[in-house]
Amino acid sequence: FGQPLAALCGEDNTLPRPIQELLAVLHQQGPATEGIFRRAAGGTELRQLREALDRGKDIDVGSQPALLLAVILKDFLRSIPTKLLVVDLYEEWMAAMERASKQAKVEELKAVANKLPAANLLLLKRLMALLQHIGHNAATSRMSCSNLAICVGPNL
Repeated sequence: FGQPLAALCGEDNTLPRPIQELLAVLHQQGPATEGIFRRAAGGTELRQLREALDRGKDIDVGSQPALLLAVILKDFLRSIPTKLLVVDLYEEWMAAMERASKQAKVEELKAVANKLPAANLLLLKRLMALLQHIGHNAATSRMSCSNLAICVGPNL
């Protein structure tokens, strides 16, 4: 937590193992967890898991509640020093969203995304896949794409 994403990734540009495991568990359990990314987790549990992950302890992420893992992921995203979407690219992200046609908007967003550091782009792709998967199961998770954007977006 609080370290540049590139420093945490391997030389082969892979995400840190705990983040990979956390994303995998959320991909599996997230769609069936009502209010995932919206509901809070216990403060003590959150603090203990965050400290254990920060110390590099071997944690069985699969045994943790999905709601707790969602809070940990948001906390991790929030703690990236230059943010996942990179603060310096903010104006470009906003300009891309102003494009008139959907196709122009998508093309411009892709162009801005390609300016991200490799580690950031990798995590962004995995995160978007997770959120899309959960959003497609909104009947169960009660988390539409709009709800997910509201709950996760500010952390990016």
